[in-house]
Amino acid sequence: MRPKVVSALAVMFLGSSIVVFALANSKEGAASVELQRVDDDESPPGHQLKLATPGPGDAEKAAEITSLISRWTQPLIYNQGWLHVKEQVDQDDLGLGNPPNGVPIPQDYISESWYLLDSSGVVVAAVSIISDLEGREVQKSLFEEGAWRNLTFDFKSPEESFTPKLDHGVSRDIASVGSSGITSFDSREATASGRPVLEVTTSEEFEPSTKFEGFPSEVSVVLKRAVFDRSTGELISYETVLRTIDGQDKVVSRVTLLVVERVEAAPEQVLSLFKEEPK
Repeated sequence: MRPKVVSALAVMFLGSSIVVFALANSKEGAASVELQRVDDDESPPGHQLKLATPGPGDAEKAAEITSLISRWTQPLIYNQGWLHVKEQVDQDDLGLGNPPNGVPIPQDYISESWYLLDSSGVVVAAVSIISDLEGREVQKSLFEEGAWRNLTFDFKSPEESFTPKLDHGVSRDIASVGSSGITSFDSREATASGRPVLEVTTSEEFEPSTKFEGFPSEVSVVLKRAVFDRSTGELISYETVLRTIDGQDKVVSRVTLLVVERVEAAPEQVLSLFKEEPK
């Protein structure tokens, strides 16, 4: 068996359908692609590079990035009430498989979620709806009593407690350099659509290079690239990039933020889903 790509999106469609502003277990924030290698005896596993010691100035740089992001996320997360998040996810030829009803999972889709938060930012209840780009509903899920319930495929997740991570876990990742899976991070000032932005990139390097099923080239680095508005700290986009051994970068997933806002209440048609039984 070759190592293969396991998209958190695929797991989400077939499982609990947790969408925050990522689709990698609700704790990670919504619609990012999570890569996982699966090895067997015929394919000795590659290993991650030895974690580097954070360089001079990295702590200060990480603190500046975290502060920028917090200015945006704190008012949205740490207030009791409803949070509404909508995003578009575009992916490139990922093998997502088919859900139980046999309908192919769309490569590109819109995810929309409403979260009822307590004063500490923990989700009390939530609704997640995923539609294709033509507006056709693909699936819907509820979070209540500590667990996700997928109304479309009659699936219930284990109980969990989580807070939406609107930055896709960027703050966590840059703080973990030298102690966990992130090898390094970097940032640069740029301009997007006429406004100043901060681009933050984390890297997970492999030595030797590794292979993912469905991707033709050997991969030396997995990059996660987030772009934030420089003045507000708002996340604009989040990409997952595979860098091949010959230095070519391939974007396999891109998330674009469409809406993130506090609302007085979720729409009535959304709240009515809590009365709906699984199909």
